[in-house]
Amino acid sequence: MNWTIFIIAIIILIWLHHLYQKKIDREEREANLSKHSTDSPWISLLQKFKSYLDFKVIKESSSSLLIANNKGEEFCFQVVATNNIVVYRVNGIIKKEWKFPFWVHENIMYHDIDQFYKKELLRKALQPNIPSVNWKVIEERPFDAEEIDAVSQAIVVASQYGNSVRFIMKAGGETYIPLDKNSNIAVGEVIDMRQAKLLTLEKEGESNIVRVKI
Repeated sequence: MNWTIFIIAIIILIWLHHLYQKKIDREEREANLSKHSTDSPWISLLQKFKSYLDFKVIKESSSSLLIANNKGEEFCFQVVATNNIVVYRVNGIIKKEWKFPFWVHENIMYHDIDQFYKKELLRKALQPNIPSVNWKVIEERPFDAEEIDAVSQAIVVASQYGNSVRFIMKAGGETYIPLDKNSNIAVGEVIDMRQAKLLTLEKEGESNIVRVKI
């Protein structure tokens, strides 16, 4: 009788251990699936765009990517909370922004961005890079108090299309605006925005561009 109880107890323990192991395995699979569903699409999307058309990688980290060409166009990719944010800028000005929830597949993200670019922007991107001597200044103004207050630091950096000013925002994030070709300031110098000017230039057949003058 005692042996029967002992054998039954062993069987019950083995059964309970099997149930516990199945629970652990299921939780690990769910965790791996969740990680794969958030990390992999983002990494794959970055890989797709690292060699995108005539853009080159300017800055890259585990959660962001900045690519640009020599015509002042930029794509900035960032992971913000549970969203994948993609921003398209021309000469530092935001022209288009996408916000994809983490569960959207990277092929859908890529398709939406790729279709917009090829339909709306590729024609200009493939035009020859005409020297900027044809550009005409139509506005020159100082940075206003609100713009100055929003920036924690403005520093000159090298970029694919000449030196630019990197504006590090107090609220997080960065904005790049190319430096005016007549501004004589070295890479690495921090600028005083109260002494700088923002130029707007125009040229027939092109969208207006902005430059920082120091």
